[in-house]
Amino acid sequence: MEFRQKRKRDIRIDITPIVDTVFNLLIFFALSLNFTFNSSIDLNLPTASSVQSTGTKQQETIQITHAGKIFFKQSLVDKDTLTDLLKQLKSKNPACTIIIQADEAVTHGTVVSIMDRCKQAGFAKISIAAHLKDSP
Repeated sequence: MEFRQKRKRDIRIDITPIVDTVFNLLIFFALSLNFTFNSSIDLNLPTASSVQSTGTKQQETIQITHAGKIFFKQSLVDKDTLTDLLKQLKSKNPACTIIIQADEAVTHGTVVSIMDRCKQAGFAKISIAAHLKDSP
């Protein structure tokens, strides 16, 4: 009597779809992160007890150092040039928000002067950057 030898079934779990799904999720979360640009300009922002995000991706930053130097798009500019650049930006992107990052040591008058130039260029959305104060 001839018996057939039972073949062992090779049972395997195919993990290819799981790996594909994990990679797709990884790519989705990596691309959906809000990338913030940390500037190389040394600024000591003031602290505030409540900070509100602008929540818009259409934004440009004006940075004012403790020495009173003004940077727009990482380039050193003077006040007159800044006004011209802001007018050009307003014509290209009217929904843009301007964020002013002023060092803590900058005088109030300098910040108001920059805000005034933003208003002259036609911007209505102007924000001032601050660090969130640590809770006790």
